[in-house]
Amino acid sequence: MPRTRPPEVWRRYFGAYLLSAVGTGMWIPLQGIFLHEYRHVPVGQLGGYFAVMALAAVAINLPIGPVADRHGPLVFFVTAGVLQGVGMLLVAVDRGIWPLLVAGCLSGLGNGMFFAVQTPVLMRLVGPEHLSATFGRQYQLMNVGGVVGALLGGAVVHLLDYPGYLLIIAANAASTVLHVCNVALILPRAPIPTADPDRSDPTSRTPARRGLLAPLRDRAFLPLVVLQLGLVVFGAAQMDTVAPVVFQASAGLPVWMVTVFIVANCLVVVVTQGSANRWVARRGYQEGIFGALACWLVAFLFALSVMVFDQWIWQVVGVAACAAVFGVGETLLAPSLQPLVVQRAPADRLAAYSSAMSLSFSVGIIVAPALGLWAVDHVDGWLYWLIIAIGTATCLPLARMGRSPQNPDVSELSYER
Repeated sequence: MPRTRPPEVWRRYFGAYLLSAVGTGMWIPLQGIFLHEYRHVPVGQLGGYFAVMALAAVAINLPIGPVADRHGPLVFFVTAGVLQGVGMLLVAVDRGIWPLLVAGCLSGLGNGMFFAVQTPVLMRLVGPEHLSATFGRQYQLMNVGGVVGALLGGAVVHLLDYPGYLLIIAANAASTVLHVCNVALILPRAPIPTADPDRSDPTSRTPARRGLLAPLRDRAFLPLVVLQLGLVVFGAAQMDTVAPVVFQASAGLPVWMVTVFIVANCLVVVVTQGSANRWVARRGYQEGIFGALACWLVAFLFALSVMVFDQWIWQVVGVAACAAVFGVGETLLAPSLQPLVVQRAPADRLAAYSSAMSLSFSVGIIVAPALGLWAVDHVDGWLYWLIIAIGTATCLPLARMGRSPQNPDVSELSYER
């Protein structure tokens, strides 16, 4: 049975996804301000809300994978979106700390469940031959939605004040639920992609292993789990949470330079993602990850130079170059990592193996800011960037470990009913 042509699926999928990204972009920059100013959470206790969210995601990551493999990922994908939406709405309830803790728990459970089953869902939606491009375009639209949402959210709050916050919360929850429901409506139920047994490479997948911890005991897959942790701890989470603090506190840069960093990063991702998708399609997923790490090392050298040279013109150039080169690395990573997970994981255990990657990501999100901010307090800014660069360099061998089969082509795939 032929599958709907991917461009048609993309239009329907990415339309709702972009709305969800805009909703998230409106809320994320303002949630700490709302919790502090209108829910009267002390600044020092804001971390408790985010810690509850992160721990809930960690708790659900591994258990949900084997269950999704048995019963299908779609129901858990939709459940995740509903949990996220309810958790967001509970933030608007002004009844003390308990609704906030419940909101953090529900949002965390939804986040952990969502990212654990997202890859199996997209596999069924577009097939393995279009999975890499789908992740790449999704990352591109996430950045578009983040920028548009941040600008729109700021304007709404400026005009409406407190009611504007409530409107943003409602819009974020509604767009999230709309996204998962849209996927449920367009997901093909009958055709599920499998490799043709006459053409598939027997070394391209690891033997199927059972048990909750099977992905973590799989020697062929474990390097990917460790690599994911390193990518978050030394890369993505540092740039999202710690780098602006380092630029401002250690280098004495004004806030507008931090804005330059964020805007330059987003613009580069939006402009170069299509080219990165094509490069990864030609060179392979492992080369994409290796290239991303190489770009990040160059970006950290630019950041290091900002700490060393105090001329303001070079600092502007260094910050913009750091953000731009790091963004190129992000565009290479987005279409590479999850498709490589699909190639390495047993076909009937994809959700379990994706859950292990989601667990690694969640742990990294918890560990990275704590380690990064501790380092900022105890070492000079230039030494912080040197440590981050060394940590990233240790991930390079992990990117080369394991055999990466040739990226699948549509002519080498068959579909089962």
